[in-house]
Amino acid sequence: MADSTSEVFSASKFAERVEASGLTGREIATRLGVTPAQVSALRNGRRNPSMDGLKRIVEALGGSAVDYLVLPDKERWTLRHFRVAAGLTQLEVSQDLGVAPAAVSGWEVRRYKPPRALLPRLAELYGAGEADLDAAVGYEKLASPAEGLVALAQSVIGVVEVALAAAAAVDDRERQTLLSAVNQHLERSLDSLSSAVRGLPEGQLRLAAVDAVRQMAELYAAANKACR
Repeated sequence: MADSTSEVFSASKFAERVEASGLTGREIATRLGVTPAQVSALRNGRRNPSMDGLKRIVEALGGSAVDYLVLPDKERWTLRHFRVAAGLTQLEVSQDLGVAPAAVSGWEVRRYKPPRALLPRLAELYGAGEADLDAAVGYEKLASPAEGLVALAQSVIGVVEVALAAAAAVDDRERQTLLSAVNQHLERSLDSLSSAVRGLPEGQLRLAAVDAVRQMAELYAAANKACR
């Protein structure tokens, strides 16, 4: 359900837009890259589009993402509501912030909080006020050390993923220098995180930290392989 519009997509609003467009079901389907039966399912509420699907709907029928959604009162919005209303996928947000997609997902299900330093950029991405996002995140409830550890680990993973992608676009000499720096950074992070994870109590945060260790280990192996 990560990038689904489940629970917020309005079939009736979509149907109204379809009627107002004057297009046939087949023409709508062609524009959306789906079948006429799938368009019918969207109109009847039997199907919800993905975030990418919602973006295609906006491109085909006009308006903005909010015009096709039913959202709670603003004071009850979560980070997911802000993102969906902005018409962004978790992947797009993660790429812009330089973090792993799993980090964005973790923030939205309130497994842990995004670092405060990212709040201004999130507000810019979502076209929202920092105070609104502050309330949605609940910073007044101080993050536990475990939450901070997981958030930091996810940030490291995001930075490394961006660095590895950049390495593929430079010449051999620069690539080796960049990959060497990535490996050193990962080694230090893996050592620190692995030690810290052993002290975490059982639960969702420990599972998230363990998964971060796994992702780092995979990235370290990938960077080592690329160095050869």
